[in-house]
Amino acid sequence: ALSEGMEGGPGGAGSWDDPDATGDESVTAELLFVLAHGLLGIAPDAPVGRLEIAPRFPGHIHRFGVEGIALGDALLGLDYERDGPCHRYTLRPTVGPVPPLVVFEPRVPGTVSSVRVDGAPADLEVRPEGEGSVVPVQLPIDGERTLEIVTREG
Repeated sequence: ALSEGMEGGPGGAGSWDDPDATGDESVTAELLFVLAHGLLGIAPDAPVGRLEIAPRFPGHIHRFGVEGIALGDALLGLDYERDGPCHRYTLRPTVGPVPPLVVFEPRVPGTVSSVRVDGAPADLEVRPEGEGSVVPVQLPIDGERTLEIVTREG
């Protein structure tokens, strides 16, 4: 559903504006669920003021951006950019008086060779997952924060 909606665009096949898509009004909910919880891995923990984001982008995605990730009164944006073996994630606050704490756990293909947080080398506990690696880091989003992961695929 997500692939059809992204390829077809607004009003195209697989979109919530396509009356002939399935005749099922739940298409929009399913599309948003797959995006938020599958692709982005969003899991809010509002009582503690924390948000987990665990993106799992397929290898063919080289650029992705999303706005309006909510935790309480705070809204965040996330940008992803891949240039060869370098995966760059940028988290930024867009609205909110108190900086949210984000547990960020992106999965990248291959083996991690280096990690930088806000331009500085970081020694994080990378863990293998399938054919890739998960790089967990906890960050207060008090301004733009960038995580760069360089991998060796295979």
